[in-house]
Amino acid sequence: AWLAENLDLLTKLVRKGMLVEDAVLQDSLHAVIDRILRMHPLPKEDEESQGELSDFFTWIHSTISESLRAGTSLRGALLLLKSAVQLGPELIQTYAALLMRLFLAKMKDHFIQAPTAAHDSGVRLLILIIETLKQSIAFFGKNKRNFFQCLNSLVAKSKSMALCRFALDIGREWALNPCESSPTMS
Repeated sequence: AWLAENLDLLTKLVRKGMLVEDAVLQDSLHAVIDRILRMHPLPKEDEESQGELSDFFTWIHSTISESLRAGTSLRGALLLLKSAVQLGPELIQTYAALLMRLFLAKMKDHFIQAPTAAHDSGVRLLILIIETLKQSIAFFGKNKRNFFQCLNSLVAKSKSMALCRFALDIGREWALNPCESSPTMS
């Protein structure tokens, strides 16, 4: 009830906070975005949205697209996308090519960087990208094979324990709870 009453104020706060490079603030606002999108699901980019949230939905789509293209405010944009695909995994289709391009670029950066604070930030960004892709892999189309190949390469070449442990957890999940979007044994 409180969320519905203060929706206008919350959307304004989210717009400002998600573009600031502050992980703690973005994590806090991510929970708010999740709640908003559960109450009012994000329509596809090409669908007309009516009502008080149409500007907010347009902002979400444009922020995700612009951030993935330009490589700016990536963490905020990826959190927005993650929230959107949790409820509507088919929304990934709009951003699949941009997200795969970003995944490849960040993966290459990860392989050439020495372990530093920036490297750790890159690992967290890679994990966020993989989490987002994993949620919506059934709708990833022709990029699904590329994703699995990149993930395999990441496991083989990464020196990050956190990233390897994360990939192991995904592999375990796919092996113990297979679904149609899980990779095959071949």
